[in-house]
Amino acid sequence: MYCTNCGSKLNEGAKFCTECGHTTTGTNAVSSANHETRGKWSVGRLVSGRLGRMRYFTGSLLASLPFFLGVSAWGFVNIVSSSIGSEPSTGAQLFNNIIIPLFFAFSFIFFLVAHISVAVRRCHDIGYTGWISLCTYIPYIGFIFALIFLFKEGDKGANKYGNPPAPGKKLLADVFNY
Repeated sequence: MYCTNCGSKLNEGAKFCTECGHTTTGTNAVSSANHETRGKWSVGRLVSGRLGRMRYFTGSLLASLPFFLGVSAWGFVNIVSSSIGSEPSTGAQLFNNIIIPLFFAFSFIFFLVAHISVAVRRCHDIGYTGWISLCTYIPYIGFIFALIFLFKEGDKGANKYGNPPAPGKKLLADVFNY
C-alpha cells in the first residue's frame, strides 16, 4: 500500500504514514501511487505510473513518426519540383518555406510530449525518478541512457510509483496514459 498524500510505501494495516503523518485508514490508503489520477484526464497523468520496455520502444518510435513523414514529404516535393523545371514553383516555395517549418514545429512539440511521457514512466518502472529521463536529451551520451531504459528490466513488484504495468492496453493508451 502507498500513502495518498506523499506516495511513500506503507506497512499493511498502518494507520498513519511514517513519512508525512497522513491518516491512511480504510479507504485513504491505495494499492497504487497513481490511483487518484484515474478519474479525469490531466497533464499529470502523462507522467504518472509505470511503462514496460516494449511500450517504451514503440512509444518512442511513435513520437518520431511525424518527423519521418515530414522529411519524406519535403523530399518528395523537392524531387518533383526540381525534375519538372529549373525554377521552383510558387506552390513548392510555399510548401518549403511555410508549411514544412510549421509541420516540423508541431512535430517537435508532439515528440517532446510523447517521448517525455514514455521516458518518465519507463524511469518509474525501473525505480528511478522521472527527472533522469531528461538525460536522454544530452548530446552523445543521451543514447546510452535511452539504451538503459530500453534494456534494463523493471521492478518485479510494486514500487513507490505504483504497481507493475498492466498488459493489454493499446499503444496510444499507453503513450498518453488514458
